Amino acid sequence: MFQTIRSAAFTMVAATGLLFLSSCGKNEVEVQQSIVDIVVSNPNFSILRSAVVKADIVNDLQQSNLTVFAPDNDAMQASGITQAVVDALPASDLAFIVKYHVLGASITSGQLMTGLTDGTTLIGRSLFVSKNANGVFANGIRVKQADISARNGVIHVVERLLTPPAGNLAEVAIASPSHKRLVQAVVKCNLVSALTGTNRLTVFAPTDAAFVAAGFDSTAIANASPATVNVLRNVILFHVVPSVYVAADIQEGLTLETAFPGAAGPVLTFSLSGGAKVRGNGNPTGVFANITAANLPATNGMIHVVDRVLLP
Repeated sequence: MFQTIRSAAFTMVAATGLLFLSSCGKNEVEVQQSIVDIVVSNPNFSILRSAVVKADIVNDLQQSNLTVFAPDNDAMQASGITQAVVDALPASDLAFIVKYHVLGASITSGQLMTGLTDGTTLIGRSLFVSKNANGVFANGIRVKQADISARNGVIHVVERLLTPPAGNLAEVAIASPSHKRLVQAVVKCNLVSALTGTNRLTVFAPTDAAFVAAGFDSTAIANASPATVNVLRNVILFHVVPSVYVAADIQEGLTLETAFPGAAGPVLTFSLSGGAKVRGNGNPTGVFANITAANLPATNGMIHVVDRVLLP
């Protein structure tokens, strides 16, 4: 009942505002509306509106100078979020998710910069922005309509819901059921601090099956000699790129330097033929690892899952 009353109230406010401004030009009306007005009055944002109302964060969206990466109904449903899901989720969970889509500064698409990792959201966690020939992306999710002006900021409509990072790179890996061997190897090689610091990184994370196929099962990692640990350490560092790259940044023939020790060390080479793939210098010619899951955000970088260990 409370949600229904609040929804009706916001709808009346939006309608009244539009009536009052009916004598103005179209652009003036758009600018005079607040972010909440736009979300409430647009039926394509009905699921987002329900989430905002249930989470009781309307006042958060009335602040000045905001940027909202707004998922419309198609984006919500593509991410598995229907009206029924919103109705079932706790208000605190909805608040956490929706506020992650909001930056505490008004930034147009022209002002967004690739690698903008310090655009703090209302939950205090960063978004990773990328711009290339394919468009503008937030955490690898494409902005399909940019620069909807509002009285208190700007809206960019995104193709899918943005997932708040569950922690730093190490914590995200620990939470993954398919990366136990990677976590074991990181601990064995004393590399935890490298994945939990403030440096912005991209990790191409081999699955457990990939480690086993490369000869590094749980027993082999646990019993590794000092020499083997050194080799394994270099292999892990070869899966780490010292910058943030989302899937949309990958182009055919792209090469990236890694955290492998030594100047001008081996590089990763990418291909888009038959899907996104990556190969290490030490892998057989023409043998690529498939990127099976992309754009898994962490507070200090991005993870892409691969099905083969990359060799320097």
